[in-house]
Parts: sequence; structure tokens; C-alpha cells
Amino acid sequence: MDLRKFRVGTLNVNTLRGRLCEVVETLSRRKIDVCCLQETRYRGGNCRLVKGKDTRYKIYLSGNDKGTAGVGVCVAEQWIEKVFEVQRVSDRIILVKLIVGQHVVTFLSVYAPQCGLSDGVKDQCFDQLRAVTARIPASDLLIPCGDWNGHVGRAGTGYSEVHGGMGFGRPDPDVAGERILEYALAYDLILGNTWFRKRESHLITYKSGKAATQIDFIMYRRSMRRMVQDVKVIPGEEVALQHQLLVCDMKIAEPGIEKRKFSPRLRVWKLKDPSVSDRFQEIFNSHVSASPGGTNTEDIWAVLKTSLLKTTEEVCGKTRPHLWRRETWWWSEDVEKAVSAKRQAFKEWKRGKGTKSAYHAAKRTARRVVHRARHAADKEIYDNIDSKSSQVYRLANQMRRENVDVAGEKPVRNDTGEMALSEDSKQKAWQEHYE
Repeated sequence: MDLRKFRVGTLNVNTLRGRLCEVVETLSRRKIDVCCLQETRYRGGNCRLVKGKDTRYKIYLSGNDKGTAGVGVCVAEQWIEKVFEVQRVSDRIILVKLIVGQHVVTFLSVYAPQCGLSDGVKDQCFDQLRAVTARIPASDLLIPCGDWNGHVGRAGTGYSEVHGGMGFGRPDPDVAGERILEYALAYDLILGNTWFRKRESHLITYKSGKAATQIDFIMYRRSMRRMVQDVKVIPGEEVALQHQLLVCDMKIAEPGIEKRKFSPRLRVWKLKDPSVSDRFQEIFNSHVSASPGGTNTEDIWAVLKTSLLKTTEEVCGKTRPHLWRRETWWWSEDVEKAVSAKRQAFKEWKRGKGTKSAYHAAKRTARRVVHRARHAADKEIYDNIDSKSSQVYRLANQMRRENVDVAGEKPVRNDTGEMALSEDSKQKAWQEHYE
């Protein structure tokens, strides 16, 4: 049994519109397996496969009709097929379950109501959260994380069971913080980023002007403490200006994966070509005539079998091992330079060596470069497609398969056995995939 490093993250992105690919690039660069996102501001609930620099993430979204709030969960490519359940509870709570090794891991992305909203809205959100948590089996590895919009205090006075005493901010929790701590206490959860001694820059999860607080938390069950190696903030990521990226590193037991050995196969599909088929027949006849004849059934079959295999290998050949290369998409050198320049301008602005206007100029430039690169890549792929051919339907069906919650779900078929996909749904799938 091997121990596999698994990294969970949470980030309030303020909005995903126009920056989804940059978020994926950040998660890939920070080697995050699953990341909970808050304040996505996407309407409705769907999922999509997002291509970043050199990897892919699948994002599961849950929003409302107004395009406010919204939560999501990003899952790295190697875990997409391990997802087996998705529950969109509301525009502030989404649940995703996946299998890691021999464990079922349940992620809850939570965006608690901010201080300006009424107590009724806050109570409703936490009532929904408690109802969902109560239905999760005790055998699951439960990880609720997100933007909780409450201060639990530096010491967590009165809640030593769930608070590690190494938080940030005021000594005692406020009203919203007590609600968070009571929820954790009720379900035997601990606040991970209060149990590790860190410098202030690795504790602060929210900065706005001179204000600095700790309102984002990653929780996990007390029984998981031996798995968790570290919980910390990664400061300086410009993809979200106010909130900081919070990560949790853990090690989960995973059975070793036996590497499949390559075994060559005869390329018999080449016989569909009439010229290859004619050549096959000619060489096969020559091999049979050159072989010694047999008197019984076993001898005759041995001659035919040997001649068939020998002729097929000579005419069609065998498959060769595939040389796997890292797949790349529209993320070109120009995009890399523009995004790196934006990141550098952000760091210089925060250190006082640059200006805010220089950062915003680099940000606008990067956004234009990203848009042009994606547009050019899509144009190259789809310019030569005949709109009346069956290739359009195959692409639409492929997009639909990519945008289902659970890998392997069979789409609905009509009475003739064809995909039950209307023109409206094809257009919707196309737009969702390339928005």
C-alpha cells in the first residue's frame, strides 16, 4: 500500500468570468488535485471540461439565475473518472464525492452569507449545510471548505475541541465565527488552518486595503488528523485579488497500480482497403501452396493458421508502443509571457515597487492575448467542418459526454437508438464548452 500525496485547495475567486483558464493554470502550477471555488457568479448548475496550459480540470458549478454568489469544485484530470456523485444543494453549497485509493472522499464547497445579509439567510444556509452533512456516512473522509465569512478568533476560546489555538485576528470569535465553530463541533470537524503554527502571511486568507483577516477555512474530521501534513495559505496569486489560496496537504493510502505491459497486435483493420485485401489474398495463397499438405483435420488447420498469421503480419504489420507526449492546447508562448508579466506586475505592486495602474495595464494585455489565442485555436479546429456533415453531431455528442457530472453516464437515446439531442441542446453544449 503506497501513500499518495493529495492536495486540496479553496479559493474565493470573486468571479470566474474571463479568468477560468487562468484559475486552472494556477491550480495546475500549484499541483492541486481538488479545489473548492466560491463566488463564481455563474448562472445555473452545470459542469465543463476546462483546458489550461498543459492539463485539464473538470469544474462542477452551482449557481442561481441572477449570476450572484455561486460555488464550484475543480477536479484534476486524473480524478475525473473517480467522481461518482454530485449534489447541487444551492448557490452556496455543492457536494462532490470521489474515490481516492480505498477511501470515499466527500468535498463540500461552502460560501457562507456575508455580514450584510440578514440572519434568516444565514440560518437557512447553515440549516442546509447541517442537513447535507448529517447524511454523509461516517466512513467517508469529509472535507468541508470555503469562504465561511466569520472570524473564529486567534485562540478560539471555548472551542478547543475544534480550534487549534493558532488562528489569526481577534482573540475571541464573533457571532458568525461561533456559528462556524458550533457546526464543526456538532460533526466532529476541526479547522485545519488553526492547528499549524505559521507566520501571519500564511494565516491571512483575506486582504482589502489595510484590513487583513482569516475567514476561509478547510475543515476535516478529527479521525483524519494523521493523514493531514499541512494546511497553509499560498500568498501572492494574482488570480484573486482579495482572497488568498488556501491549501491542505495530506497523504492517503492508495494501492499500487500495476503498469500494464505492451503487447503488440496485428493491424487487421488495414484489410478494409481493397488493395491491401487483394495483396493479402495473393500472399496467403502462396504461403498455403508452399506449405506441406496434411491428411487429417489438425494438420490442415495448423497450415491454415500459420499461413493466416504469417500473411497478416507481413501485409498489415503489428502495432508499436505509443510514445506519450504531454498534450498542449492553445496556451502558447505569447500567452505564457503575458500571464507571467501580469503576475510579476501584481507582485511588484504589492511589494511597493510598482503601481496599480501598471498591474491593470498588464492584466488587460493578458486578457486580450488569452482571448486571441483561444479564438485562433478554435477557429483552426472548426473552420474546415462541414455544417451539414455528421461530424458536427459527433462533436456535439462528445461535448455532451464531457459535460456530464459523472464519467460514464449514458446519455438518453430515442426510439431509433440515436442520441436524443435536439438542435437547441447541441447549440447549448457548444456554447457551454467554449464559453
